Amino acid sequence: PNNKNWTIGEDIGFSLRSMANPNLYGDPDTRGGNNWRNVNGCIPSQQNNNCGVHINSGVPNYWFYLLVSGGSGTNDLGNPYSVTSIGMDKAAAIAFRNLTLMMQGFTQSKQLLIYMELALLKWRLLQMLGMQ
Repeated sequence: PNNKNWTIGEDIGFSLRSMANPNLYGDPDTRGGNNWRNVNGCIPSQQNNNCGVHINSGVPNYWFYLLVSGGSGTNDLGNPYSVTSIGMDKAAAIAFRNLTLMMQGFTQSKQLLIYMELALLKWRLLQMLGMQ
């Protein structure tokens, strides 16, 4: 991208999403928090954003942003968090592992969060063993 400001779409003339602040564009940064689309029993259609697939992507977008940049605060559910930055290359390796080895075409949002955590834990374990 020409602009490295954590927005998606700025190179086409306007931003569609913010990875650093998903709430800015009406997307959630917390599963079950502000702007989260409940997908239980949902039948995908264009009218419901295919059960929130694009809107709810704010959660993994924010996860990636935090891995790269770090941050702390309290999420929409009142849970405190603190993430230490690991940088773009390491975060990209974790996200790639998650997308290629864990997720499948039918992965649901709850599973996605579990896979994101597992990818991060596996990366940490490999790093501790000197294999990363």
